[in-house]
Amino acid sequence: MIGNAGNNALNGGAAKDTLAGGLGDDSYWVDNTGDKVVEASGEGFDTIYASVTCTLTARYAEVLELTGSANLDATGNSVGNTLKGNSGGNTLNRLGGNDILTGGTGLDVFLFQTGSRLDTVTDFTVADGDLINVNAFTGGVANAGLVSQVGANVLITLGGGNTVTVLGANQADVLAHMVW
Repeated sequence: MIGNAGNNALNGGAAKDTLAGGLGDDSYWVDNTGDKVVEASGEGFDTIYASVTCTLTARYAEVLELTGSANLDATGNSVGNTLKGNSGGNTLNRLGGNDILTGGTGLDVFLFQTGSRLDTVTDFTVADGDLINVNAFTGGVANAGLVSQVGANVLITLGGGNTVTVLGANQADVLAHMVW
């Protein structure tokens, strides 16, 4: 499916599809792991809604939002993204840029790889069993000194200019739910 210069809503259906929105702020519905979203620089602010595990291979899509209630994974790309989970247990894996991660309900894993930059977790929830995985930085060695309370938020300083800000969180809760 190919869009135009307007704001397009592209949903190819259950089959494997290639979706290209063009100019404008486009919305894509991905429901097959073989779906491909094509975007280019300067083509608006684009959102992918996925009912399957999805990776932002479309470098210029800004938002990836998981839909439904299945346990799915969302993986960003090398630029700043917003990754949003659904009501299931999700793994949100950011790969680069300054990212915003919102897990939704369910046991979510916020996974941080090297090159994290300045990332933000908006809804870390102890009651859901959420986890923050920084193993790529620590190699499995716990280091409570990386985690500090800054006002109403928790700051995780991973070195090399990489930080994670956990909004509205308590330092002790974050430490208890870290994967080192």
